[in-house]
Order: sequence, then structure tokens, then C-alpha cells
Amino acid sequence: MILAVPFTSQAPFGNWQDLRQEDGCEEASTLMVMRWAQSGALTPQEAEQEIIAISEYEQQNYGDFRETSIKDTAERILAGYFDYKNFEVRYSITSQDIKDELYKNRTVIVAVNGQKLANPFYTPPGPRDHMLVIRGYDNNTKEFIANDPGTRRGEGFRYHEATIDMALQDYPTGNHGPITEVVGAMISVTRPTELSSPN
Repeated sequence: MILAVPFTSQAPFGNWQDLRQEDGCEEASTLMVMRWAQSGALTPQEAEQEIIAISEYEQQNYGDFRETSIKDTAERILAGYFDYKNFEVRYSITSQDIKDELYKNRTVIVAVNGQKLANPFYTPPGPRDHMLVIRGYDNNTKEFIANDPGTRRGEGFRYHEATIDMALQDYPTGNHGPITEVVGAMISVTRPTELSSPN
């Protein structure tokens, strides 16, 4: 089961020196999900322009564009920037909750401790505060299929469900604020066409 979510890295042309892109995993993840919801494609040029535009919107309206929690990512970017309301924020989740959403044809954004993912394409040690899109699941291998904006090789990247369970971790809005409690969190996004369809 794989949903057709277009992919972008958070730095589509490798410009990691731009802080808006270096810290752009939330912006890139929401952008990918929104293009899926709108059944649209996504070019690297469009992705870079949108990631920067979202960051500037956040800076203007909230005073910062760096790490945003699951709740603030949903409210500030999905609801605020994109004016999209067909989503649900959930806490205390496990990999089973993610699978349940996928089986309902919903795309999921998860907050993770990226250092626990052990992705070989991250610059070591990887990002502590990270978001990515879960777009599918392979029952045979027990792997989630992700669009991980933290690497240009993140399209369809596979993470074992045990790895995702271990890495699930919401984080506070701000510049790498302290994490006092480990809580799994996700945004489940529904396409407009699915709202009128029977489950």
C-alpha cells in the first residue's frame, strides 16, 4: 500500500546553508502532503519557492520559522498558510495508529527524533527534531514507506516499524528547546474527495 505523495527534499537544490531550508522539514512535509491532497505534482523549483515562502510566512506571523511542534505545524502551516482544515492531530501514537490511518487512505506526518532513525544519508548524527511523511506500509517486510525531506534520497525511503516506534517524538516549537517528555504525535491528512466517500 503506497499513496502517491510527490517528494521534495527540504533543500531541493542542496542549499543547506539557507536556514529556512536547513530547518525546513516541517515546511517540506506539509508541502508534500498538500500537493497529494490537491492531486498535484511538485518540481524542485516550486518546492524551494514554497518552502521559503512558508518560512517567511511563519517569520512574519509568529516571529520564527524554526522547529514547530506537531500542533503548531498543523495550525500554522496547514491551517494558516495553506488554509486547509482536513486534518487531525493525535498524540500518544504507535506504529499501529499510523497504519490505521494509511488503511483509510490518509497520509501521515510524524515528528521523530531523527538521530534514532539511523538514516545513512543524514549528515551525522542526524537531526534531533525532524518531521517526515509516511505514505505507505509493506506488510511483508513490516516497513513504512516514507518521504523523508531530510535527504535528497528520501523518496520512498523505508523504515522498519520498530524503528519508527522507537523514534516517535514530538518536540517543542522554537530553536531546539528541551524535550521534557517523549510523546508520539502525528498529523493525519484527508483528501477532500475522501470526505464524502464511505469508509
